[in-house]
Amino acid sequence: MSDIGNPIYGTWRDAVKNQMLARGYLTDLNHFSDVEFQQIVTGVGRLRPACDELANASAANDIPRMQEVDEAVI
Repeated sequence: MSDIGNPIYGTWRDAVKNQMLARGYLTDLNHFSDVEFQQIVTGVGRLRPACDELANASAANDIPRMQEVDEAVI
């Protein structure tokens, strides 16, 4: 199932494109397709458990656990 039809995906895509444009990573939003963003969404989905773990460790100020999660992702 594709996330492209999901309204949350559209909002996220637009926000990311605007950030990439502002930072100079993109110069023309018309030539950066949704197919490329779909690949990013898939990658982000795989990282979500690690991001959740990092958020929990950060909230608990558990620096060693934050480092463990960071190293596992890298």
